[in-house]
This record gives sequence, structure tokens and C-alpha cells, in this order.
Amino acid sequence: MSDSAIFIDGGYLDKAMRNEHGGISIDYDKLATEMAGGLSRYRAYYYYSPRWMPTHPSEDDRRQQANQDRFFERIRCLPRFEVRLGHLRRRGTDSATGRPIFQQKGVDVLLAIDVVHVALRGLASQVALLAGDGDYRPLVKVAKDAGVITRLYHAQGTTESTKYSPELWSECDERVALDAALVARVRRSP
Repeated sequence: MSDSAIFIDGGYLDKAMRNEHGGISIDYDKLATEMAGGLSRYRAYYYYSPRWMPTHPSEDDRRQQANQDRFFERIRCLPRFEVRLGHLRRRGTDSATGRPIFQQKGVDVLLAIDVVHVALRGLASQVALLAGDGDYRPLVKVAKDAGVITRLYHAQGTTESTKYSPELWSECDERVALDAALVARVRRSP
């Protein structure tokens, strides 16, 4: 078997593109192919927490939600892609701006369950993870213990929101930075 399973933390990828690459739009099929590293794709998983909707949404809220729903559907329609959605939980209010503060919930657990499932069932010989959270280190260890090669795709870490865990980085077998050359290869055509 020489398949690669792809796992993309969409929130982390969004921050990397916005803060390190000027908001470039990504072609997710090209990204998954790039992350497979020459192997065939078993499946690609995309994780995200959809935007929070107020109890009484405005027309703009409804429009943004509809755009996000269409985006998720476009990804679902790509070959061998799955979309896994967490949720946002309101954590409080920013005292300086008065804006609500949200925390992503469920995405880490969904991603961990899928990686462990793929690794322990022997469904892929490689796991390619696009993420930066050190909480993923134990699941990388489980995948490695199951004989799976682990490849980490990470932001360059030039801003606070795009830093990646050095422990996660060191636990993975291979590491690839989302640099300008890689982003140019997976950029969405206009």
C-alpha cells in the first residue's frame, strides 16, 4: 500500500494564508495532491468550525453563512474529500472592542479520531497533517507506532497566529513549510 491520507486544519490554513501569503486562495485538490507527496490519495479530510450565527441574523450574516456553506459544499464535491465541522463556543467579550470572543470546539477531536482510525486500520502508509497545534503530538505518535510515515505541513510561523508547536514539528517524520513556492503551486486559478 502506498496511499497518503491528508488532514487539513482549515482554521490554521486560513490564518497562514491571510497572515503569511496575503490572503491567497487555495485550490484544495491541488493542495491535497501536493501533500500526498507523489503517493495516491486515500482520502483528504478538511476540518473547520463554521462561523457563529447570532439568534437574529442580519442579511449580511445570512449572506456570509450562505457563502461559507457553498465553500464547504465545493470541498465536499472534490474527489476523495470529506468535510468535518466543529463549532464555535462564545467565550466572552473583548473589553477593548466589545466584540464577542469565540473558541473553536470539536475540530481537534474529529481530526484525532480520523488519524487514529486511518493509522490503526492500515488504510494509508502516510499521514500528511496541515496543522500547528501541539495537542496533535500524541496522535502523530500513535500513527508512527502503527508504522505510518507522518508528514507535517506548517506555516512559517512569522506571526503569533501562525506559529507551530516545536514538539509537533519534532515528532513528525518529515516537515514541509508552507512557503511561497509551495503556495504558488497550490494557488487557486482566478
